[in-house]
Amino acid sequence: MIGQEKPAPAVRPTVDYSRFIARLKERLPEYMAQYNVPGLAIALVDGATLVWAEGFGYTDRTNQTKVTADTLFSLQSISKTYTATGFLIAVEKGLMKIDDPLKKYYPQFTVNSRFGVDEADRITFRRLLSHHSGLTHIAPCGYHFDGRSCPFADHIRSISETWLMFPVGERFCYSNLGIDLVGYALELRSGKPFDEFMDEELFRPLGMTSSTFNHNVVASHPSVAKGHIRDRILPALTTFTIPARGLYTRTPSGGMYSTVKDMAKFISFHLAGGKIGGKQIIGENLLKEMYTPQFPIEGQVGGYGLGIASQPLYGGALLQHNGGGGGYSTDQMWTPEYQVGVVVLTNSESELGFGTARGVLNGMIAVKYGPLPQTESGKFTDKPIITVDTKLLQRLAGTYKLRDEMLATFKVKEESLYKVSQTTEVRLNAHSATEFTSEGRKYTFILDEKGRPKGVRIFGSSGVEFWPFNDSRDEEAGPNKKEWQDFVGEYSRKADSETFNVSVTIKNGYLYLDMKDWGWFKLNEYKPGIFFTADGKSVIFQGARMSLFNYGYTKKSAPIQPRGR
Repeated sequence: MIGQEKPAPAVRPTVDYSRFIARLKERLPEYMAQYNVPGLAIALVDGATLVWAEGFGYTDRTNQTKVTADTLFSLQSISKTYTATGFLIAVEKGLMKIDDPLKKYYPQFTVNSRFGVDEADRITFRRLLSHHSGLTHIAPCGYHFDGRSCPFADHIRSISETWLMFPVGERFCYSNLGIDLVGYALELRSGKPFDEFMDEELFRPLGMTSSTFNHNVVASHPSVAKGHIRDRILPALTTFTIPARGLYTRTPSGGMYSTVKDMAKFISFHLAGGKIGGKQIIGENLLKEMYTPQFPIEGQVGGYGLGIASQPLYGGALLQHNGGGGGYSTDQMWTPEYQVGVVVLTNSESELGFGTARGVLNGMIAVKYGPLPQTESGKFTDKPIITVDTKLLQRLAGTYKLRDEMLATFKVKEESLYKVSQTTEVRLNAHSATEFTSEGRKYTFILDEKGRPKGVRIFGSSGVEFWPFNDSRDEEAGPNKKEWQDFVGEYSRKADSETFNVSVTIKNGYLYLDMKDWGWFKLNEYKPGIFFTADGKSVIFQGARMSLFNYGYTKKSAPIQPRGR
């Protein structure tokens, strides 16, 4: 994966980070003000040493309680890395195996599928932890900001109401539900609630005394950072909270709370090769499995392992996971070859939390080893740039579905293919009629037997994405079924004092979901009342109710006329 780059240089005998830290102390408050971030905590790790940990700003905008290195933050999706590590501890102890099927421990598990009745049997822990299960992202019960009481077991059972997006193992697609099922299997196999298992098997042995998946523990902590969306302070403990057994157990996929000091200990544990005080807790082979991108395709240079992402970094590997949502933005990363790591936690959904950690890690490597090695950015083909016939390019034009409810548009202009966003147009260099490069990425279009686009694979240093084809202006008109008129109209849902609105309309003979600023999603009918978007997410109509990607919406208006693009 990373053998093309030069190996990491030998470590210097002593490292003085004091000047680097002094600069960060000056700049971080400036960045926080620029991005309107109320609170931030940071930790720097070098091997087994906590180099520095400090808090800045306040736990909320009332400016009453200062953030410290001991303030609890919601980690959001960084929780997945900890759940995966807990699972590997169970594997090390012989409780389960990575390639065991989920149904070995949870035989009642089912899921709706358009691809055969045995798909649930093919879901293994490896596929769940690497997001290759085909499961969608959320369940009808227990999703973000779901105000209903939903015990963890009910949340898990509601997964059986969801539909697989694609056949098990077909491709990578990020899913909270996969990690939640891993946590539930740990619960069943160990005979302990998930939060207790994590506390006993991971947090206590590592000395992570403030870390927890338990709501009650968080509620009693003296310093907890509240999430913020813009200037709005969110109620404490609103995200990923699922009441269970009289306690509030937070979901394995995103419900962990921790401090930067605790997370520094976790990074040191990984930098030590899975050892605590010289005792091997997770074997090196298991850690290698965790760090290795799973089910790679030809040409891939990075990707998602087991609960963590990996990509090349200056002759080594960058191991990283971030989290976002619920008013938080978080990042955790380390590199075994350079033996350094960084944690940055913020209580705001700004980009500051995502961007700062990588810059700090690069700075630590430069302090420790000298100037960073000059390496070539991602090069994914040796084929020359060519000119492709405009007719061949035109068949690729249209919209493609991204993971985060957005669309990418490709269009032909001046005999070239362009990727278009709201503010920019990026020209792609053609290397064949279906292979293009631009800005360190490769775009490979997949065509069906009739030469029509099925989707596009995007190769980058962090892995491979797949964007399924949504629609184009040149498509033939659809069947425009009379019964579809019953589904047309405005729909809304309320969550955490916000109202979300979408429209359903008929355009060019097809039913479309109008996601306002996000774009028009074409719906493909599977059965009466059951539709799927291009990427396989379900849209189900039942009277005045619509289940949209497993969120519940209610119809609030009569049919509407489609607006122009």
